[in-house]
Amino acid sequence: MQNLVTSDHQTAVERARAFPKLRMLPLVVAISVAGCASVSSNSGPKENKAIDAGAPLATSAAGLAGDGIEADEVTDAEAITFRGTDQVVKLPDAPDPVRFVGDAVTLSFENAPLSEVTHAVLSDVLGVDYLIDGPIPGEVTLRTRTPIERDQLLAVLESLLKANKVMLIRGKDGRFIVSSSDLATKLSPKVVTADQTAAGYSTMIIPLQYISAAGMAEILKPMAEDRSFVRVDKARNLLMLAGTQAQLGGWLEIIDTFDVDMLEGMSVGLFPLQYSGVEELVEALNLLLTEASAGEGEAGLTDVVRVMPFVRLNSVMVITPRAHYLDRMETWIERLDRPPENGAERRLYVYPVQNTTASRLAMLLNSIYSGGGSGGQRGALDNRNVAPGLNRESVGGGVNNNRMGADGGIRGGGPAVAVRRG
Repeated sequence: MQNLVTSDHQTAVERARAFPKLRMLPLVVAISVAGCASVSSNSGPKENKAIDAGAPLATSAAGLAGDGIEADEVTDAEAITFRGTDQVVKLPDAPDPVRFVGDAVTLSFENAPLSEVTHAVLSDVLGVDYLIDGPIPGEVTLRTRTPIERDQLLAVLESLLKANKVMLIRGKDGRFIVSSSDLATKLSPKVVTADQTAAGYSTMIIPLQYISAAGMAEILKPMAEDRSFVRVDKARNLLMLAGTQAQLGGWLEIIDTFDVDMLEGMSVGLFPLQYSGVEELVEALNLLLTEASAGEGEAGLTDVVRVMPFVRLNSVMVITPRAHYLDRMETWIERLDRPPENGAERRLYVYPVQNTTASRLAMLLNSIYSGGGSGGQRGALDNRNVAPGLNRESVGGGVNNNRMGADGGIRGGGPAVAVRRG
């Protein structure tokens, strides 16, 4: 009996101990189910990103990109400019002009010494102070049918002195120096501007607006002495010229003729190409310009008509100072930029390969159409190693019927692949 009670007591204890475990089991199961539900809700349904094989192929870059892809917004960069005052030199103030009061004068000299003519004009007629440095060589003959204004007598005298290599220089104190020495120009250097037209040998500062200083100096060199070019300032784009009043006036007229805005007068054309290559067409046009003017010098019309490639835009740029050449070049570009005749232009074809690999078929086609059956890629095809039990692919022209080998190669007579370039 005692044993029975003891056994029942042990069974009750074991049940009591197992009861808490049974109570915890539903709680663990509930937490597991909640976690699965949370994971399932976060993942969500996945999109089917499989490629549609039946969709048409894209024919352009825009179609390949797709309508669903939004292009990044690109902001155009804006130019930042800091405009200056265009003042690169401080020009001197214009002095008060010299005025001579009196009636016009008639001059009449016949083989007279230049020194006497100088004395008559400066002292007797104008009444100015002057200094003669050394002898004044030469004789002149001067007769005027109509009277000359007194303000113009200094310019006439200066021309007579310059013709005999004698200079008339006006000092800062208003006195004139007459000298035949080459060093006389350094005795009293004076700088004037283009607005000052006083008589006397002086140095003029001429700022240029459009043409370069070096380019303007090249134009003036045939009409001016080397010592007349005091300075050709490329940085400030100005000229310093030394000469008489008549010389400076003539040079100013030439400078006004050439100092114009060349870009405003230039004709520029940008012609896009459709069929031809840019560099190839530019070379043909330059050859045309050279041959068209073979007798006009080494460069010919290429100095007047400049043709440049614009590879980034697949266009040809033409620059010329004559607008009619722009129209003529446009005509020639249209004549040369034509599609190849008889369907000879290159096209791209894609053939899906079914019974062999694309690399093996490409090597086979290259050996047929590139090397003509000998050398190059054909030799690499014939000499390549093959696995045991496989044969080399070949195309023959026999009369036997074609048959497919066990290794997938082509054996027999007729051609296996035909390619037409359209």
